[in-house]
Amino acid sequence: MISSFLQGGDAHWLLGTPMFMLCFVAFYVGYVFLSETRRYAMMSYVPAFNLFFAYKASLSLAILLPIVTVVSWTLTRFLSRSVRHRHLWLVATVGLELLPLLWFKFSAPLAILCGFDSATWRVAAAGWGIPVGIGFFTLQAVSYTVDVWRGTFRLRTDLCEYAFYLTFFPLLLAGPITRAGVLIPQLKQRVGWDKEWIYGGLFLLLLGLVKKAAANYLAVFNDWVFDTPAAFSGFENLVAVLGYTIQIFLDFSAYSDLSIGLAAMMGLKLPDNFENPYRSRSLTEFWHRWHISLSSWLRDYVYIPLGGNRRGKLRTCLNCLLTMWVAGLWHGVSWMFFAWGTLHGVGLIVQKLFSHSLNGHSTLSRKTAWRSAGVGQGRTESPALSRKTAWRSVVAWLLTFLFLMCSWVLFRAPAADSAWAMVKQVFTAFDFSMLLPFVTARPLWVLLCVGSLLSVFVGHASFVRLKSRFIRLPWWAKLLCGLLVWQCVQQLGGNDLSPFIYMQF
Repeated sequence: MISSFLQGGDAHWLLGTPMFMLCFVAFYVGYVFLSETRRYAMMSYVPAFNLFFAYKASLSLAILLPIVTVVSWTLTRFLSRSVRHRHLWLVATVGLELLPLLWFKFSAPLAILCGFDSATWRVAAAGWGIPVGIGFFTLQAVSYTVDVWRGTFRLRTDLCEYAFYLTFFPLLLAGPITRAGVLIPQLKQRVGWDKEWIYGGLFLLLLGLVKKAAANYLAVFNDWVFDTPAAFSGFENLVAVLGYTIQIFLDFSAYSDLSIGLAAMMGLKLPDNFENPYRSRSLTEFWHRWHISLSSWLRDYVYIPLGGNRRGKLRTCLNCLLTMWVAGLWHGVSWMFFAWGTLHGVGLIVQKLFSHSLNGHSTLSRKTAWRSAGVGQGRTESPALSRKTAWRSVVAWLLTFLFLMCSWVLFRAPAADSAWAMVKQVFTAFDFSMLLPFVTARPLWVLLCVGSLLSVFVGHASFVRLKSRFIRLPWWAKLLCGLLVWQCVQQLGGNDLSPFIYMQF
């Protein structure tokens, strides 16, 4: 058992698994003791555990991570002290930080594209393997360097603090992508132990486990259909697209809840990564609510440096498209991700060009527009809003949601022919009479989908109240909640949690 525990590269080493939670409890005891008595020892203790966490997740990650950490910190330190050739230092540092990501993600596809499609090359490329989480810690390293170069982050950071920031285990595998200005200042302060932080983190941990278990359950049917769409009816294909739309949100937001919850239990605040994204009434609003840490990174380090919306309509449209191409290729070097990025880029361009004529109420806030439609918490703030405006809000939401469903087909389908087969089945073999047999055969699957969709319209205030009530529960009630959640996980997800979708990026 000990040899199995010490073995690296475990695909089932995930946040929330029993083995990880046992390790976290042991780590947490040492963390609490050191944070109260020996801060400098704690600043070495956490990076050491981070490295062990990386080793358990991926051997290549454990080798690469210390190298990137030392190189990034050293070169950025030189950059901060340099007076001349600062642009050259910036290009060199960012280039070296991006080099592992570009190599692991682009080398094999480019080699095959250039004609090196030999059996030897395929074996070598497969043997390298893409280190888990490389896309996330690379973007954190780049943001740190650029912020230091811009002067927006000026705190003196030693190697241990930077290693803590770049390798922090809750963030390592799938984010959220956290800025240095958010995390490092907290490391320089004394950890404040507050029961609201600890129990609030525990609440997010339990919520994340439930979401992940639900996502795993939905994935079984979704995978069947996406892998062989021609074997299923048009109705089942359409339902699988809806199911994957729900699944990817539950899966990714589950990881964010787990990472934010674990950090909160350690007295550290991480930024929210989701804000009811499927409640969006436009594609722009969706990207303000979905994977917020990535969308804000793309805005600050790609879109705005390209010129943003400051250089006319044509340049703005081009910048939108280029930014979404970067987003697509960050997810993976394939034509499907490129097509997904292109679809979102074109959608953003169309919205920017025609938003005023289509919406007619672009000055309304998101909250006001939804309340005019009778959705959300609180009383209607503007009685003068017309029923026509309310219907426009509902139609805008429906069109946005349908667009997102279509885009997820490109994101999930293994190849273009599979995506086309799904579309073809929906339009040529659709039979609505299958609704009742489908619900009868898969009642829990349907219940999870419907419940998840309805939760979209639950306001943030309701979530805060639920969290506050959990914090006020006595210890035995919290323990009971934990046991109920674990039973739920066992019933929905089986003995093992499958890897999170975004770990592959």
